[in-house]
Parts: sequence; C-alpha cells; structure tokens
Amino acid sequence: MDEELLDDAQVAQMLGASQRWVADQARQGVFPHYRFGRSRRYGREHVEVIKRLSEQPALAGSATSRPRPRPVGRGGPVEGRRLVAKTPRRLQQVRGGEQ
Repeated sequence: MDEELLDDAQVAQMLGASQRWVADQARQGVFPHYRFGRSRRYGREHVEVIKRLSEQPALAGSATSRPRPRPVGRGGPVEGRRLVAKTPRRLQQVRGGEQ
C-alpha cells in the first residue's frame, strides 16, 4: 500500500468539519476507514466516499424560496387560532373551593 493515509484531523481539515464529527461518524460506521489498533486512518478513496455520502441534493429553486415549516399544535396547524394559557393548578384549586 503506497498511498498516504490520513488521520481524523487531516480529513476534518479537508472537509471543513470538526475532528470530533469525523471521528464520531467513523466510530458509528458511517464513514469508511482503516483501523490499526486504536488508530483510524483514511485513504484518498475513503475521503471521496465520505464526500459522496455527505453530498446534499440540489433543491428546486433558490435557497430563499424554500417554504418555511408551519408550526403544528396538538390539533394541527395553529393558523387562525389564538393560543390561550391554562390557569395554573394552584389557582384552579383555590377558585374551585370558593364556589
């Protein structure tokens, strides 16, 4: 094997990511790597696979035209409904005893 092997820090620098993230992904089996004792090493082909795994598909339209997620309550979307706070239990007990 004549290829240069890279460690977590070198791969992280190439990807513009943190060393911890690269190490975690490899530890979880997401990223391919070589294992020598307790050391992880990556070949150039591993880095290419990691880049492909991390690739995001292009969205139709620009990033600014993405629809925003709508807030969802228990009964569905909260559009048009006014949210009303519940009376605290300690006050419910006081009011219930006075009636």
